[in-house]
Amino acid sequence: MINRFWHALHLKDGPLNSLYLTHSILHFGLSLIGIFIPVYIFQITGNFFYLPAFYVIVSVTVLISLVYGSKVIALLGAHRSVLLGNLFRVLNLSLLLLAPRFLPLLIGAAVFEGLVVPTYWITYHTVFTGSGRGGNYGKEIAWMGVFVSVVSALAPFFGGLVVSVMGFPTLYGLGMLIILLSSIPIFGMKDHLGFRPIPAKEILRETFSHSWRPMLTGFFGNRLEIIFASLIWPLFAFGVLESFTDLGAITSIFTVVGVLFMIAAGRAVDSWGRRRVLSVGALLLTPFWLVTGFVSSGAVLAVLNGYRGAVAPFYGIAVESLFYRFARLDPFLTILKREVSIHLSIILSLFLTALLWVFFPENWPVLFIPAALGMLLSIVMVKAR
Repeated sequence: MINRFWHALHLKDGPLNSLYLTHSILHFGLSLIGIFIPVYIFQITGNFFYLPAFYVIVSVTVLISLVYGSKVIALLGAHRSVLLGNLFRVLNLSLLLLAPRFLPLLIGAAVFEGLVVPTYWITYHTVFTGSGRGGNYGKEIAWMGVFVSVVSALAPFFGGLVVSVMGFPTLYGLGMLIILLSSIPIFGMKDHLGFRPIPAKEILRETFSHSWRPMLTGFFGNRLEIIFASLIWPLFAFGVLESFTDLGAITSIFTVVGVLFMIAAGRAVDSWGRRRVLSVGALLLTPFWLVTGFVSSGAVLAVLNGYRGAVAPFYGIAVESLFYRFARLDPFLTILKREVSIHLSIILSLFLTALLWVFFPENWPVLFIPAALGMLLSIVMVKAR
């Protein structure tokens, strides 16, 4: 019966199917919690600068573990990597939950979140790199997005209700249970994904090579937008809405609208070309960030977030498809380069976030300008060959 289900979706059996199930269950657990974490850290610390500091520690952990830990990744293999990654997520959430009693626990929480990248995400991207047919990845990425979004569409809204009624401890406990359960499907996947030890010097040399420079620049723009969307936008939206339930509902609108456009976006990327769709998507998302900071109405915010939800699948699928196409010759090394590039970009973006907050605290129109510029800068990625 399961095989018929995959056949009906025109997807092949094997590692990709296991990944669909694992990632969908995992994302439901994460979606219960994710949008609220920046607000939670801000509330328990009372200081915005704990947010960029937290995520700088995350990215520094990622960089150290990737550059010096490829041998460990190769020894672990896919199954143990994913299971270990989910255990790290649970430890991350446990320490976040205990942090109000002892704030330095936030450091440990950040370290465990950083260790998720070399364990879970390296496996995820390696499986996906081998899934494209004829070098096209739009359909596979779109179906992953559909599975994840359908499963987790109402998760932020449900999470907001749980926080409002029972508090963060109950929400975190529920999320941790679901995260652990998500590890089960991955054991149906083969463990031979080409992981191998790669010297730190080679990883760094390749990351800053001339051929990789458009990807490095593009990822900086891409992550600049994501950092402001992840840290600044939830604080802004919560200030407008003044309700965890409403914040969850607004986030669910983004997810539900995204589902409606996901398959069309995947087909567009495969048919019209990933480079063209990426450029158009970035240009269409730029006005969202230029306008959002002026909004003071929940209804207008919902409409704008719906617009972003409609455009984001085209842009996001094009970015991922372009990368997976680029990674086909040497998936493991290219994925390591990707993650090193991303987390270097995140560190720079976080310093910019903190700097802007010093000079323009809660000046939302100004604080969202880097997100718009990041969208435009990410277009450089289309020059990668």
